[in-house]
Amino acid sequence: MNNRFLLPDLVRFILDTTEGLNKKEVETFVRAYFTVIEKALFEEDFVKINDLGKFSLQKVEARKSINVNTGEAFEIKAHYKLTFVPDAKLREIANKPFEHLEAIELENEQEPIKKETINPNKPTTKEDNIMEKKEKTVFVVTDKPTANEKKTAPETQKAKKGKLVAWIVFVVIMCALIVFALWKTVFTGPEIEPTITEEIVESAPVAPVVEEVTPPAPKVVDPADWETLKVVPLQKGKRLTLLALEYYGNKVFWVYIYEANRSHIKNPNKILAGTKIRIPKPDPAVINAKDPELVRIAKEKETKYRAQFSK
Repeated sequence: MNNRFLLPDLVRFILDTTEGLNKKEVETFVRAYFTVIEKALFEEDFVKINDLGKFSLQKVEARKSINVNTGEAFEIKAHYKLTFVPDAKLREIANKPFEHLEAIELENEQEPIKKETINPNKPTTKEDNIMEKKEKTVFVVTDKPTANEKKTAPETQKAKKGKLVAWIVFVVIMCALIVFALWKTVFTGPEIEPTITEEIVESAPVAPVVEEVTPPAPKVVDPADWETLKVVPLQKGKRLTLLALEYYGNKVFWVYIYEANRSHIKNPNKILAGTKIRIPKPDPAVINAKDPELVRIAKEKETKYRAQFSK
């Protein structure tokens, strides 16, 4: 059964249930909505939506496996997987259609086996030998369903699964409509011209001139001059933040990876897959995930770059 609900289906549903919207406007909002969720997952590892649930990004460590076709051992590389934990309100809505159902325990009753007393002095015949072989045949009773029983599963289970999927899709669409309405209200409201007021400031007495002591200039840090730790091609779905977390222990140190590759990376937010990224060997005086001061300095750099490339 195909229960996929694609982006065009969501756009068509919003247009059919909401008046006064055009297709281009709705499609732009839906794409921006999911882009924000994807970007937040890469930056913060999780996204929580009230009354819907929590999406989180979990790292799966590398492990060894065996090819079932060839029998050769190979390593599955470390990767990230997306998990979802539904909110209590969503669980309540999804389980509400099944509140009237109760669990019933099935009991399998077996008839006691009758034992027949055999007279050893009684002569055996050919028919007796055949009957004896039949009586020795043992039938095993199991609770596991057979292949035919699996194929003839009740249609009611499919109907229940279909209702559950429909409820979840309905809740997601309602959340998207609420966010879209708020977004349209905030960003399409009337512009308010600022009011300019004149203030009369009385002249204050001139304070005596105090000679200021200029602090020494901070040490100039240029990761482009650091030694190379490793050169890796940027895989699809990877970002500089994930590389910083893997090699430096904190995402915020991605700014130093960018500065080391600034010669061929114009915008850290737009890097093509396959681009070779040089990972500089970390300087302990600059990169240390356990030093709050070094983390603070890196965050200041991050704020500067985000403001520069968000224009």
